[in-house]
Amino acid sequence: MNGANCNRTTGQCECLPGWRGESSNDVSACLKGYFGRHCSQTCRCSNQKPCDHITGKCQCPKGYTGHGCTELCPEGTYGEGCKKKCECNDNSDCDPISGKCYCKLGYFGEDCKSGEFCIFPL
Repeated sequence: MNGANCNRTTGQCECLPGWRGESSNDVSACLKGYFGRHCSQTCRCSNQKPCDHITGKCQCPKGYTGHGCTELCPEGTYGEGCKKKCECNDNSDCDPISGKCYCKLGYFGEDCKSGEFCIFPL
């Protein structure tokens, strides 16, 4: 089960990384906060974020990336795993969580193409 190799005589399992159990009928994923071989490694994600029980990679909320989930998605991307591409124009910024476009200062309208520019006298 889950790739475990069990000794046919003793019933003892040698689980793959990310899994634990004493017998072939008792194999489950590592407890929350642990990962790897024998579930012996501790997740190092910031703010108690969960990690993958096999690799230990932090499972970041939408809009965040990096080992500790402390970095916003790179510019031009958004969503879970920062895998979605923003479709905002140059006059707007993309929300890293929702992908919604917000007009930059001085621009307005649904497409952020209308602008008001202040002209200061010289």
